[in-house]
Amino acid sequence: MIDLIRAFAAKLQVFRNFPNLKKYMNDLDIHKKTDKERVTEEFISLIDYLIKEFSARFTQFKELSEIIKFIMYPDETSFNKLNLSQFDWLETKNLKCRNEH
Repeated sequence: MIDLIRAFAAKLQVFRNFPNLKKYMNDLDIHKKTDKERVTEEFISLIDYLIKEFSARFTQFKELSEIIKFIMYPDETSFNKLNLSQFDWLETKNLKCRNEH
């Protein structure tokens, strides 16, 4: 899930700087009646807004990404590097691990 969110955020950055935007705008008949620069500015403004909103809604994923990575791949991430401050309320000192075979 986190990979899909990161991929979507990357796509928003690509769309913001869409290299063929003028070519596509020239090909569209509807834009013959409008100011192309204004449409371009509106497009960029909309993408900027989407990036801002997306970033605001998924900031917690960024904060928890190392913990999620540790849960998914415990052998690849060091436990000592994890920021567990968001889990202070858990009182982890009382947790015990059972090893059953």
